[in-house]
Amino acid sequence: MMKTLATALVLVIGVSGTALAELAQHRAGNQSGAMMPSVQKESSRRESFKFEGALDIRIHPAGDQLEPPAELLLIDPEGRKVGRDPIADTTFSEVPDASYGYEGIDDAVSGAPGPQTAIIDIRNPGTGQYSLRVIGKESAKYDLAMRGYDCEMAPSDAEFLNVMIHKDSEHAYSIEYSNDKGSQIEVVQTRDSID
Repeated sequence: MMKTLATALVLVIGVSGTALAELAQHRAGNQSGAMMPSVQKESSRRESFKFEGALDIRIHPAGDQLEPPAELLLIDPEGRKVGRDPIADTTFSEVPDASYGYEGIDDAVSGAPGPQTAIIDIRNPGTGQYSLRVIGKESAKYDLAMRGYDCEMAPSDAEFLNVMIHKDSEHAYSIEYSNDKGSQIEVVQTRDSID
């Protein structure tokens, strides 16, 4: 029984919640250890995904702030956008395989909220020049970290630390990205402030 359960756990890692529920029902009624067709279908879909690089952009609050003082808005080489423009109160999700969101860790003892990080994440981004706009929500400092991955998951990094921004102003960065083996992201701050 323990070996069967361990086998089931190994087989379902990364499988969707629906497939997990179906597998649990299947296991309850059939102890033969055979895998269900829907789980096999999900598994083969995962295997067909080809990783061709990634781009990860994070803005952190500098100092004692809990939230970044700005939002991120990225424009890909084709003019599609992902991120948030707080001035226009608009969130964009036009870039394929891209997401924008926040993550943070609360204090484990007190439950008090911890610092938040805003993140743009793109899987398999196209090669070319990306434009990043950092748009101020308040006057404070931020840290900006960018990481590009080539087709073999080799990372390259760029950072801008303790950058002051003001409410409703914008900082602009140009990011040159390629997923070619051994390529490095190139980042230049193109405009310090657009008021």
